[in-house]
Amino acid sequence: MSTDSVEGAVEAPVGPSGGSLPPAEGGDTGEATTEPQKVNKEAKYRVERNEAREALTASQERLARLQTAEAYRLAREAGLSVGADLMLAGKDLSEYLTEDGLVDADKVREAVKPLLTERPGLKAMQPAVDPTQNTGGAPKQSGPGWGDLFR
Repeated sequence: MSTDSVEGAVEAPVGPSGGSLPPAEGGDTGEATTEPQKVNKEAKYRVERNEAREALTASQERLARLQTAEAYRLAREAGLSVGADLMLAGKDLSEYLTEDGLVDADKVREAVKPLLTERPGLKAMQPAVDPTQNTGGAPKQSGPGWGDLFR
């Protein structure tokens, strides 16, 4: 039997950089190259699987941070001075989400209402402003003013 036979031919193993690896020692027999190729393919698939798992975990963490930030923003709009005080309601973030994974604004507003009645100190502070200042509500002078002096 010649060494050129097609029966024992296998693909060359692929290295991490995409190039083919050198053949295994012992020549180009089917038994010698099949086992290292199988091991290399399995290792390649394990690496790809692990990278995919890491990417999925990172994406899930990023999504949870975005959902939390949105829930806190909605809580501030509903009247809390600090959005993180929403968690004082004793609910988990998942209880504020819709089936699609979006933050439900109505659920957040409903959770904020009892918080503000039980703990009024959590309310957003109103700015201390004198409403008579800079409102332009003063009547105009009917007599001569400083501008008339310079004319």
